[in-house]
Amino acid sequence: MFLQNQKGDKFYLIIYLALERADLKSLSSIIREKKLSFASPDSLLKLLNITPGSVSPFGLINDEKHLVCVIVSNSVLKGKKIGFHPNINTSTLAIKTGDFKRFLE
Repeated sequence: MFLQNQKGDKFYLIIYLALERADLKSLSSIIREKKLSFASPDSLLKLLNITPGSVSPFGLINDEKHLVCVIVSNSVLKGKKIGFHPNINTSTLAIKTGDFKRFLE
């Protein structure tokens, strides 16, 4: 999920399991933002070079200025492997959780 703060000057990539419910109100409180909302398709394309429906942590490769803050649910990191769209929503790529952690570093 690709979000922005109320001012539209901070962006967040939220990674959680498909079975989890995203509680934007609680998340806003945790990261000390007044309000979070979905970022525009233009911001998504500009920052991660991907389109709605294809949101993926692999888009972070395109965030050369590191403007996007990544928040990963603990439950995502509990499994041995994790599956994500490889920047296109017609495929899923499974990688080892340890490799995903290294990618985020």
